Amino acid sequence: MSTLHRHFVVFRDQPLIYGRVPKVANSSVKAALSKLLVGKLSAAAERTQSDGFWKRETNGETRMVTPGGAWRMRKEKFCFAFVRNPFDRIVSCYGNKMLDEKALTEPMEKAGYRLNMSFADFVDLTVSIPDAELDPHFMPQSEMLLFNGQLVPRFVGHFEDLEGQWGRLKRRLAKLHKVEAPALPKKNVRRSGDGADVRSYFTSDDLVEKIARKYRTDMDVFYPGLSPDRLIAGGFDLPEIARPKAGERIDASGTDETTSSASKKGSAKAASA
Repeated sequence: MSTLHRHFVVFRDQPLIYGRVPKVANSSVKAALSKLLVGKLSAAAERTQSDGFWKRETNGETRMVTPGGAWRMRKEKFCFAFVRNPFDRIVSCYGNKMLDEKALTEPMEKAGYRLNMSFADFVDLTVSIPDAELDPHFMPQSEMLLFNGQLVPRFVGHFEDLEGQWGRLKRRLAKLHKVEAPALPKKNVRRSGDGADVRSYFTSDDLVEKIARKYRTDMDVFYPGLSPDRLIAGGFDLPEIARPKAGERIDASGTDETTSSASKKGSAKAASA
């Protein structure tokens, strides 16, 4: 697991920890959470979607910690995150980083990524890199959100029902933690949001199998019971999220909170790629 990387934003004055996962409405969630900051920000402050902003630009109101650090604070602060269908997420990553950007970061270039590389080449390179060494945009979500095989966040919402899940999170924060979470803005929306184009990228069984192997834990924990073909097709009923080691289900009525919305169709209408 990515135990040395800092994937969690911790608020000093709020009982909140956000497990940020790139390409899962991360820019939108960070923009909303920035409204909870009370100090005056520098005019030269980095954009709120960057990790650097939360590390350096909030006058000490926030910091970023590792999965282990977030795990140790679970009793004193409420930790939440959002996850996304791994097939849809990897297509979003490819379009954003390989096709839309004008330049790659130096680490991406050193890893072998190239602008406008084919999707097949992008997949081959991504699956060849150890999980913990991947850029966070391509890293498995389970690599960021699990610690010693256990989910760190108490609340894990599905991107496919982002609007509904954000509303549910807001109600919980207001009722139990006295936190008035702002509305969720739409940031960095580049695709339609319904994942209708995912199938067009997976033109061979080989591509499907490579992504299914690479992101198997994401599928098992966050989308249990759904086959690769079902995830690629979209429009599925959202499953409960599973505990990885013991194979237990997280009980939404107990300590841990998940989407628990098997009756809801994945719409991603409020999705922000």
